[in-house]
Amino acid sequence: DRDWLVLKIGDDGQEIWHATFGEDKDDVCTGIVPLANGSVIGVGHFTTSLYQDIMAMYFDATGNVVWGKQYDAPSFNLNNPIGAIAVDNGFILAQEDGVLRGIDLLGTPQWQNNLLDPAGSTVRLDRIKRVPDGTIMLCGETFSGTPFYARIDEDGTLLDFRSFWAPFFPPFPGSYRAADIAPLPAGRLALVLRRSYPGFETGDELVLAVYNPAIFGFTWTADYATAGLAGLLPVRSLLPMPDGGFLLAGSIATPAEGVEAFYQRYTPDGMLVSSEKYGVAGVWDVENGYAVVPTADNGFVVLGSKITAGNGTDFWLVRTDANGTVQWDGLYGLPGDEWPVDLDIAADGGFLAAGTDALQRLRVMKIAASGQTQWIRTYDLELADRHMTVHGLPDGGSALAFTRVSDDASGFTQGFLLRLDSDGDSLWGRSYQFTT
Repeated sequence: DRDWLVLKIGDDGQEIWHATFGEDKDDVCTGIVPLANGSVIGVGHFTTSLYQDIMAMYFDATGNVVWGKQYDAPSFNLNNPIGAIAVDNGFILAQEDGVLRGIDLLGTPQWQNNLLDPAGSTVRLDRIKRVPDGTIMLCGETFSGTPFYARIDEDGTLLDFRSFWAPFFPPFPGSYRAADIAPLPAGRLALVLRRSYPGFETGDELVLAVYNPAIFGFTWTADYATAGLAGLLPVRSLLPMPDGGFLLAGSIATPAEGVEAFYQRYTPDGMLVSSEKYGVAGVWDVENGYAVVPTADNGFVVLGSKITAGNGTDFWLVRTDANGTVQWDGLYGLPGDEWPVDLDIAADGGFLAAGTDALQRLRVMKIAASGQTQWIRTYDLELADRHMTVHGLPDGGSALAFTRVSDDASGFTQGFLLRLDSDGDSLWGRSYQFTT
């Protein structure tokens, strides 16, 4: 059975404190809410063979459990918590089934609202976020399969609720849900909407929309099923740009040309400035896009993978100018397959790319701003999966976070932080593994 783990780490990678919690059931922590006094509230759920229920835990500034609370009668309803937001004197807990609870710092519920669509039906929540005007926004899918957004204040009062169909989206069969949000200047929000079809197993189609709070609605949408990008579109990055617009990057699959990396760039008003696919035209191959970062000249760099005959899978970087025109691209790696995961800008303007080799070991590359390889390092750390993040640091070094497999025979996984200097040499590594 799983247990809760809350861990506080200092800027030197050393543990400050950790706290675990678990009983004879599956206890899952799905989010934490840091408070101004240094304490932390965790939210999650527990599951037994008979039922499931919501819970919250209060940890003080030194990691001691102050209280734990269970909410509702045990059931197997769709009531997993999807997140929580700190408010004055407490927090708001949001559940997947649309139930919102205002809870004080003693764990006592002060109010409860059931978020319903205009027809009075339940909704499915995907995200809860505070927006720049201080209110709280939620998004997800209505019972009838259309995306929605809602705004509430800190007391749970519903300020606005909008669900959308025509004329914003073509009336194709299927369901839409608002799956993610990226903040934009002036309080606007870019939403990633997913459309799925009954029996359609090759993946969701993508719709983008920009919400403008000044008019309480979407100012524009882009439907990629009808905009020349039909196919499977796993979006990897939705990135706000310095000019107030944003960049979309990911992969597109078509029967004729296989999988290619793509990007699209938009102005703050939703005008498509540039759109490119990166691959070999007319040739069926696989070129995935995984991450994108902006550059100082308002261009960007896409990190992807590319399969070539005789070389297998390599890291692939594409550097563009502000219009999306390729300035350079290149394949990077050592003999054998390697898979990229994350990318960041280094202090000197170059690029740090991280991923794994064929043995699932950590591999990090430093690429100069002009595209030349500066160094490639493989670290004898077996990753448990391909989820990781890399951050360039002001001193020229970098920090990476990932999950690794422990060195002993237990097979346990460990959280791991790795600190590198500017040459890729390890300064320190810290593993975090706790058993109860």
